[in-house]
Amino acid sequence: MKIAIYISSLKKGGAERVTVNLANYFTKRNDTVAIVMIDEGSPDYEVDEKVELVHLYKMQNNQKVADKLKYNYRIIRTLRMYLKKRRFDVLLSMGAGNLYQAVAAGKGIVKVIGSERTNPFMAYSRKELLWNKFFYYLSDGYIFQTKGAQSCYGAKGAVIHNPVSRDFTVSEKGAERKGQWGFCAVGRLVSAKNYGHMIKMFSRLHAIDQRYTLHIYGGGPEESRLRNRIAAAGAQDYIKLCGNTDQVSQILKTYRFFLICSHYEGMPNALLEAMACGCICIAADFDFGPSEVIQNGKNGFLIPQKDADALKKCMAQIIGRQVDLEAVSKEAARTVQNYYRIGYIARQYRNYFREVVCGCWQKR
Repeated sequence: MKIAIYISSLKKGGAERVTVNLANYFTKRNDTVAIVMIDEGSPDYEVDEKVELVHLYKMQNNQKVADKLKYNYRIIRTLRMYLKKRRFDVLLSMGAGNLYQAVAAGKGIVKVIGSERTNPFMAYSRKELLWNKFFYYLSDGYIFQTKGAQSCYGAKGAVIHNPVSRDFTVSEKGAERKGQWGFCAVGRLVSAKNYGHMIKMFSRLHAIDQRYTLHIYGGGPEESRLRNRIAAAGAQDYIKLCGNTDQVSQILKTYRFFLICSHYEGMPNALLEAMACGCICIAADFDFGPSEVIQNGKNGFLIPQKDADALKKCMAQIIGRQVDLEAVSKEAARTVQNYYRIGYIARQYRNYFREVVCGCWQKR
């Protein structure tokens, strides 16, 4: 099969990581794969040498309407010429924001499949959502990460979760941990991740047991504000901003607990990766994602999203009930191995591509 994946860039991010994981897997299965980008920068992830990387046009931040129209016309024209030349079977647009370009460029040349990478109820204005829905109906197929996201659009499409690469596994869950009191969080430092609330929750947990520590990995525009928030809470000794890292899988394997409390996401990659590494995952029950993955008390723990004492209460229950954390750790890893491994998810993508192209969808 000839597969093109359309995305703005391959800078650090959830959709970007999924794009590379899928492309690398497809090409190892002898598919012809191209990743078509707008940004001309180098990828932040390791891409198989057999995957063709195509840079369409330098990204621009145009303010004038005429300039925006001219820029989009050039993007669509360049993409259409490329698709005509290469004759792919499917064009997968990673994210609703680029779908209008993919539909305009690919219609009549290739089967265009859109994908929703976030919570559409939270991430878009009413006008943006109507725009996305219009191109949803014009596309040939659509992939959602969660059932909740699909409910915003319609019946067309398939729910396929994010894949987790083989790097995020350990043979003896818990055996490699450096300590029993370490928490970590991984993700871009942006407002949607709700790190300010995380700092507040963790400060209250630390107040009753000073052994707990929290290390946050990632970079972003909120870094300065979060440093000030940590300083204001007097938490510099036990809450650390550790910056970006290329060693996420190795880092996750050294922590006992993983914490996530976003306002909203699509399907949080970091949560799946932490579960695969055997972390005890504690997740705010936001829409959508955690509740579709975590069975509370079995393979992780769900806590109320807006309760600043939720983490403290959860840890008190875990300790008071003497929960078998090794069993939770192993069940978390088993969940990802059974339902989110790259081979399992990639086959669902390919099967859905076949359904769109020739009508033979089989979810295995």
